[in-house]
Amino acid sequence: MDPQHELAHILLRKASADLVMARCLMGDSSSPDWGIGFHVQQAVEKALKAILCAHGIEYPRTHNISLLLDMLAEQNLVAPVARAQLIYLTPFGCCYGMTKSGPAIWNWSTCRRAANW
Repeated sequence: MDPQHELAHILLRKASADLVMARCLMGDSSSPDWGIGFHVQQAVEKALKAILCAHGIEYPRTHNISLLLDMLAEQNLVAPVARAQLIYLTPFGCCYGMTKSGPAIWNWSTCRRAANW
């Protein structure tokens, strides 16, 4: 397997591990929103980077879901979850782990759709 596809597989395995953690947290009502959001954001970020990597597209070191989606769109690649739903995950990758809760606009059905992607 060539290095870019090997990296894509590594990213997908790590994304799967983040989803396992997110699903475990979702099943526990005492889990903090930011913890669930963080793992869902990380899973989506890694999955998007895996797609880019598999197509030979270099991406910057970023947690910005919107930027990664823009990069996919430039190559006529589409994520299976709507952009409008995924962009709300970005703050969980860099900010909300330090605060008490996530954004007021956070939507659990979006989280579950992203986690099941």
